[in-house]
Amino acid sequence: MSRVEGTEMEALQLVKNGILVKEIADGVGVSEGAIKQRLKSAKRKLGAKNSTQAATIAMEYRLI
Repeated sequence: MSRVEGTEMEALQLVKNGILVKEIADGVGVSEGAIKQRLKSAKRKLGAKNSTQAATIAMEYRLI
């Protein structure tokens, strides 16, 4: 498993809390595309099929 970066973990944490991509983007001051890219990267690194699964895996590994 590749190392999940801080911004990716932050996005996963917010997804875990039920925050929408648009709300995450508005809250951290970046584009929705940037958040989607962070989530895509995290999913790839964790071997997840979707953001919810990535957040679950990250919790299991105590990353978030």
